[in-house]
Amino acid sequence: MHVSLSTPAVAGQSLVYESGGHFCQQIELATLGGITAYRLPLWHYTTPLQARPGQEQAARRWLLLGTFLYA
Repeated sequence: MHVSLSTPAVAGQSLVYESGGHFCQQIELATLGGITAYRLPLWHYTTPLQARPGQEQAARRWLLLGTFLYA
């Protein structure tokens, strides 16, 4: 499981993931005041973080990783 948090200086960052054998689904990860969480494994990649104009130094996104055993 991944949990991510973004600062208000982040304009956007997307998660692109596989569906039906192709990278064809995309969701926005950087939401103000939001937390994204999804269950792995899934084939995915993240796009580069995009900062709001003039806020490049303050743009951050944190990713917390967790592993759980589902019985």
